[in-house]
Amino acid sequence: MNSICLGYANELHAYAYRGVLFLQAIGTNPATGCRNWFQPARDLDGVYDFMRETSGGAFNAVVPFNVVDAAVADDLVEVVIRMEKRGTAVRQTLPVIHAVNEAEASAFAPVLPERTSGKLVAPAGERDLANSFLVHLGTIDIPLGCATMQHPLRSKRLDFLLTVEVALAQDIESAVMSCLKQPTITAALSKLLTPVGWAAGMPLVADAMAACLKVRLSNITRVSVSHLEHCL
Repeated sequence: MNSICLGYANELHAYAYRGVLFLQAIGTNPATGCRNWFQPARDLDGVYDFMRETSGGAFNAVVPFNVVDAAVADDLVEVVIRMEKRGTAVRQTLPVIHAVNEAEASAFAPVLPERTSGKLVAPAGERDLANSFLVHLGTIDIPLGCATMQHPLRSKRLDFLLTVEVALAQDIESAVMSCLKQPTITAALSKLLTPVGWAAGMPLVADAMAACLKVRLSNITRVSVSHLEHCL
């Protein structure tokens, strides 16, 4: 049977860019088959638990990890991470490093895994001209989405992100904000932001945004909707 408890990380970082908070944990697990993630503490703003799930068939080994999870930033100045070290609960307060433009974001992108930093950073340049843009579309909770034998009622939280990339630097943000007000986009979002319709809604929103942006931007190379998830 799998066991879930607080984990421990040797190194923690908190970054924020364009409304998305990125929490990073680096360290080692004491066994094979472990899974780590951050989850927000119930009823405590700015507090996150660093969790570890160990599978029943695991055997002792030192296994390194580099975990990155994301949530809505909400202009946090600092976050508190709760962990467990040798059976003792510990808390660590982290300052949130906010990047206000692409140049600042590129400074901390190298410490993040490639799959995350690719979504996070646009090339440096003018504030309103960029080759890529990331925006948070919304959040939903899936009842019983993380249910286990030990936690049969655990829900899953999904955060949806829209990524737009173009070959030539343009004012992508203004174009995206304009499209998000269009009836076709709001209708697609209403399907996306539901526990039963989110999977089908992701391509609907992406296709609707691509059609809308086509008349506002040139040389579009990518319009995609992705999601980040964690257990509550």
